[in-house]
Amino acid sequence: MTLTLVGIVFAVVLITVQIGLFLGFAETTSGIIDHSQADLWIAAQGVKNLDAASPFSERKLYQVLGTPGVALAEKFIVSPAARKRPDGATETVEVVGFNPASSLGNPWNLIAGRISDLKAVGTVFIDELMRASNSLRACASFCRSISKSAQA
Repeated sequence: MTLTLVGIVFAVVLITVQIGLFLGFAETTSGIIDHSQADLWIAAQGVKNLDAASPFSERKLYQVLGTPGVALAEKFIVSPAARKRPDGATETVEVVGFNPASSLGNPWNLIAGRISDLKAVGTVFIDELMRASNSLRACASFCRSISKSAQA
């Protein structure tokens, strides 16, 4: 009887943990879309994942802008990039590109800085979770490397 009760409690705990992991993963992966303020997302043909999207042509963007009822359309780029850490190792980071003059796709819940700060060449915002991790204690080297590659 005691073993059965322990087994049931253990199963309930495992199910609760799995539900929590699923909900956390779903919220994290859809955060950009949920906070984008866009009513509709249009992607290149064959795109199944925002993180693996292919470029969207300017011609298509202007076709969307010319569609009756469309008030605003902007390009939004999400791409993985390699970052060299101070210890020499590399890690993959997610780079998000958007128009800082637009109301679509802006970062939400800013802790420091303003959206307009991103108009300066070589400026990046670092996600608080990434900044707080051991791999990115100071963003100075990352910001410099982004700045150099952005100017190249």
